[in-house]
Amino acid sequence: MNEKREAIDGIIGFYNKSGCCSMTEAYLKTDRMLKLKCEVLNFINNKPSLNILDIGTGNGEFIYRLSNQCPQHHFFGCDISEDIIQQNIIEKTTVKWSVENINTRTSYSNDYFDIVIAGEVIEHMYDTDSFILEIKRILKIKGLLFISTPNLSSWIDRLTLLLGWQPLSTEVSNVHRAFGREGFYKMLRVSGDSQSAGHLRCFSRGALYSFLKYYKFNVIKDIPCHLHNFLINRIITRVFPRLSQQMLLIAVREF
Repeated sequence: MNEKREAIDGIIGFYNKSGCCSMTEAYLKTDRMLKLKCEVLNFINNKPSLNILDIGTGNGEFIYRLSNQCPQHHFFGCDISEDIIQQNIIEKTTVKWSVENINTRTSYSNDYFDIVIAGEVIEHMYDTDSFILEIKRILKIKGLLFISTPNLSSWIDRLTLLLGWQPLSTEVSNVHRAFGREGFYKMLRVSGDSQSAGHLRCFSRGALYSFLKYYKFNVIKDIPCHLHNFLINRIITRVFPRLSQQMLLIAVREF
């Protein structure tokens, strides 16, 4: 019983500590983050005032930099971590911050946002249906959803599964990420002893397409991405995009 309580406390603490929520300079320069920034800027540049929300914003560095670059728009950031949001409110005043649990009804009005950004969030949701329905409620008809998540059908997940290891984008515990793939971390000489990232739901590219279509979102652009910047990952992302480590989709709310 105590072990279960510690596990629950551990994952809650994980989402409240700055180490989880911080977007470092190195992270902001990863392939996914650079592509996300480029795609958002392509849409909002030379547009009249828009309402733009970043869900699971963490320390808010991504949306904060966008707000400074495009001050004609209204930028919002929300996160489940009250400590992180309070720090954002003090330090980053060009964004309107809010503590929200996106698995439940948020404080935002219906049809309010022109753009919702959900970067690496959906895999942490225990109720993905409530998550997407809440996004649909607060996003305007014909508004854009920028959503990214690890790709369960990536080359690296297929390889680890072929070798009998737990796929890299999945986890079986809230307290340890290495269960079932200790050999993988040992082979790469990477520490596997850190706490879980809290991945609860994992999508293949086909599953994410079907999921969005069911809830009346039409995917208009599919951008393959990678997180780890080693040569084979870069090559596969470019040559075999459906096997990319991560996926970034832009979808329109149809109705």
